[in-house]
Amino acid sequence: MTRDFAAWLACCALAFGCTVSQDLGARHELSTPDGGTGGEDDGFSKGSFVFSTENLYTGDLKSEGGGTSGADGADRICMREAIAAGLKGTYRAWISTSTENAIDRIAPTGPWYLADRETVIFPGSAISGSPRAYMSMTPSGDGFYASDHPEVWTGTLAEGTISSRGTCSDWESNDSSESAQLGFALSHDSGWTEPLFADPVEASSQSCAGVARLYCFGQ
Repeated sequence: MTRDFAAWLACCALAFGCTVSQDLGARHELSTPDGGTGGEDDGFSKGSFVFSTENLYTGDLKSEGGGTSGADGADRICMREAIAAGLKGTYRAWISTSTENAIDRIAPTGPWYLADRETVIFPGSAISGSPRAYMSMTPSGDGFYASDHPEVWTGTLAEGTISSRGTCSDWESNDSSESAQLGFALSHDSGWTEPLFADPVEASSQSCAGVARLYCFGQ
């Protein structure tokens, strides 16, 4: 990430307090407090976007995103990256906490596409079953591979409910003594959110001091 891009992200998140408004039609608008929009109309009406974040974050998503809770911080991260990439609409993170399962955080606004606008990940209105393709694409449409940290914080089992393998104290801790469930973006079975233990490439959890991506779903 370039220095100018990093400065832009910090400015948007910390100085301008970008917020989101969404109309009832197919077009979505990003807006700042003064009413300005966050980029040109992307003209996409097939469904909603889903992406893996471009950047990596510790398990303390509350602090990483500047939120009021771990879940709020994660959602702010999703919005920050969506705005930077010019994507329209509201985005929420696929994570579970002790009070809310990931499946209940995501409204049924599918089908969901990657940012290339062609690849369908979940064809229905709700998240169900396994993704049809790898979810290894950032909001700007850049793909990544096994050497590029395909691990994703989820704290979530295949059915969309909280995992017993940890959530970094509801995503408010980066303590190395705690851990959280990971997903694997280079998987199109249940491993996308709950890795298969039989596959040595896919780690099931890691220390909250480690870093991983997030999945962000358009709403």
